[in-house]
Amino acid sequence: MDDEIMEVESTSSKAKRIRWTHRMEVGLLYVLVEQVQACGKRKKDFKLAQWNAVEKAFMKATGIRRENFKNKFKTWGKNYNVVKALINRTGFGWDLVRQTVNGTEDL
Repeated sequence: MDDEIMEVESTSSKAKRIRWTHRMEVGLLYVLVEQVQACGKRKKDFKLAQWNAVEKAFMKATGIRRENFKNKFKTWGKNYNVVKALINRTGFGWDLVRQTVNGTEDL
């Protein structure tokens, strides 16, 4: 992440919108996994100290603040729920090679 260029769009004088790259997402996942391994807790069990550690590491690497990466995390959760609902429907499954949802021809 050292050479990552962060794209930021100003939507107002106070708010900034971050255009996340794949590399930034992987970096956030890496920091979150490190924290889970260090404290043995999942995200829903994170306390303020764990979020502070994630913020410190991620801010150092990218300059992205907690509100932005927590929003990204919420978006991942929403996307996960959509994919999970699709996979649980008859005719849908998960393609391990392509890492995508797939379905039968008659869908």
